[in-house]
Amino acid sequence: MAMPYIGSSISLLSSSMIRYEGVLHNIDMQKATVELTNVRSFGTEGREKDDTNTAKQFIPASDHVYPHITFRGADIKDISVTENKAAATPAELPPDPAIIASADVAPPAIGSGGGGGGGEHKLVVGG
Repeated sequence: MAMPYIGSSISLLSSSMIRYEGVLHNIDMQKATVELTNVRSFGTEGREKDDTNTAKQFIPASDHVYPHITFRGADIKDISVTENKAAATPAELPPDPAIIASADVAPPAIGSGGGGGGGEHKLVVGG
């Protein structure tokens, strides 16, 4: 199943009335979880009472960025896409038969572990 919003910026409101913002990493339908990366907590932002007027604890915003948080789907009150990365049109590559792959991030260099010399290296392809 394709997930077009993976990589998009997400705003999530938990059942504790705490708002989080991060990048959508995964939705696990079997476990009913939502995973965000680079997550910030904005606290309750004055939402100390929910729709049933039940008092909630005040939680302040935090400057800390959490690398990864998994949220239980049943405890998500609201979720919305704030910036849809999937909707951005990628730059179109020219029709070049020499191109066999393209990625947003370059793969690690082969043989970049040091080892002296520091001179030029010749790349030999197919021979």
